[in-house]
Amino acid sequence: MTRTRTLQNTVTAGVVSGLHREIPGSALTSQAPVDLMQTDAAISPGNSGGAVANSAGEVIGISEAYIPPQQGAVALGFTIPAATTLDVAGQLERTGRARHAFAGLQPGTITPDIAERLGLPGTEGVLVVNVVQGGPADRAGIRPGDVIVAVDGEPTRTPEDFLASTAPATSSR
Repeated sequence: MTRTRTLQNTVTAGVVSGLHREIPGSALTSQAPVDLMQTDAAISPGNSGGAVANSAGEVIGISEAYIPPQQGAVALGFTIPAATTLDVAGQLERTGRARHAFAGLQPGTITPDIAERLGLPGTEGVLVVNVVQGGPADRAGIRPGDVIVAVDGEPTRTPEDFLASTAPATSSR
């Protein structure tokens, strides 16, 4: 019989290397978390959800995701800021539910081919791939094939920019 030994009571050191980040490409597959902290601390499959602490031992975030080396990244992880975690936990505690922004559309990347077919000057912006019938985007008159280039006057260059623009601010930007 082979025994598998787990590593217990381990700690990883790292640096928070960026604030207000989104996981590149994540908006194409899900309504992914936005306004994340980027870190070089090791985050591996199965160990997300751990506390991220500063040098004073204060929890500043919860490890959430990483970009694997196969995708060209080395030690690139993302954590949910503590303020976001506390906001969601508070909502769950008070009402049993957490509210999140919902635009009612599926954002897509504008590739060079799409830009050429639509006669766009470049690839910046968000292609509306699908709209939820009766949802906020539908009620606002947004239709599949539309291109979103700004939200509230702020440029929206990628689907991740779009998701970030619709998320409530729970940490200081």
